[in-house]
Amino acid sequence: MKILKLKFRNINSLAGDWEIDFTQPEFTENGLFAITGKTGSGKSSILDAISLALYGKTPRVDVTGSSNDVMTRGTSDCSSEIVFEVGGNIWKASWKQERTRTKNLKPVQRTIANSEDTIISDQNRTCDSKIVEILGLTFEQFTKVILLAQGSFAAFLQAEKSDKGELLEQITGTEIYGEISKNVFERNKKENQKLENINIELGAIKILSKDEIQNLQNEISEFEKEKNTIDKELHIVENSKKLLKDISDLQKQITEAKLKLPELIKNEEEAKAKFEQAEKEVAAFKLEQEKLSPVFLKVRELDTKISEKDKALSPIMQSISVLEKSKITLEQTLESHKKSLIEKQNSLQQRQKWAITNATNESLVEQFAVIENQQTETSNLLKDFNTKKIEFENSKKD
Repeated sequence: MKILKLKFRNINSLAGDWEIDFTQPEFTENGLFAITGKTGSGKSSILDAISLALYGKTPRVDVTGSSNDVMTRGTSDCSSEIVFEVGGNIWKASWKQERTRTKNLKPVQRTIANSEDTIISDQNRTCDSKIVEILGLTFEQFTKVILLAQGSFAAFLQAEKSDKGELLEQITGTEIYGEISKNVFERNKKENQKLENINIELGAIKILSKDEIQNLQNEISEFEKEKNTIDKELHIVENSKKLLKDISDLQKQITEAKLKLPELIKNEEEAKAKFEQAEKEVAAFKLEQEKLSPVFLKVRELDTKISEKDKALSPIMQSISVLEKSKITLEQTLESHKKSLIEKQNSLQQRQKWAITNATNESLVEQFAVIENQQTETSNLLKDFNTKKIEFENSKKD
């Protein structure tokens, strides 16, 4: 951790606004600097401001929701803000508390922001956990390792030589090493007792002579040879057992096969008969195919001719379709002319009757001549229609 800037207001005896920029040359050019002054001048207040900004409390004075003894007397607010660097990342932590008009304390306000001034925590509980996450130290560890309280250090300097170890453990938080030392001592005592018991047991063990050791080794060698022989025999026995089991399984399979053999022979004979029948049918089919081969060839030729006729018939069918439409049109025209002819014949008969009755009227004779001409034209149309009808019927037959 590296402190870059510290701003605070109304902390203990340091009333008003204060700012310390630790990036200035007077701090950076020297590896070590000291904060000095008379008692009560505010040296410890600077440390309190650092502790308040980071953890919201100090090692010397308790700050609660109803009590704040670090606020300068006669003022209505106090605050602290610290900018620091950890692992190449820059962070900003702040702490603030104010009084109301009735002199009551307002809730403490705390924030933690990153290098871009983005607030990542603004609640007391989350600020506590976040600052521990960033620094890697709890408040107790921070005040014993980095921010050593003045009273604790003075007690260490003035203590007796025999008491300095205990005070150093309390200041640095290394009490655990004393516990480890005690546990190591007790463990060492127990292990020494075990070793002593083992030595007593070793003393009670009879030491064998060289001849006895040689005899035992010979016996062990014989036992090993006998063991190897037995292992080989056991291996042979296991192989024999496996072989016997395989033989038994084969015998069962042979027995089952013998039981199924008559059925298999029967199935074979049936299959053979079916095969022979199939061969006969195939031979008959081949013979029939050879007989029908010319027919097949003829059918193929006829199919080819039919295909060719179909191609030639296509335009004829189109012509027939056109003629059919013409026929319908002519029939409609003929029907119309027939109706007209009947009407004209009726009219002619009436006119003839009238003309005979009125023969002296010359104009009526002329009209009669016109009617006769129309009758002649109608008769000619009927002849043309009948001729075309006969040609159409003949084309359909072709």
